[in-house]
Amino acid sequence: MRSVPMYAERVLAIVTFLNKTRFIAVLSSCLNELEKESECKRVEKAILKVKK
Repeated sequence: MRSVPMYAERVLAIVTFLNKTRFIAVLSSCLNELEKESECKRVEKAILKVKK
């Protein structure tokens, strides 16, 4: 689970209208399993960028 924030940030460039809902759902489900608060913040930041 340590690499989730890194991959979430890298994938942002290719998230489209068609797959953003699923992307947000997958990241949201991973939030509970992340160990560090900094990892959670990075994933939350990626979710916010997609929602804009």
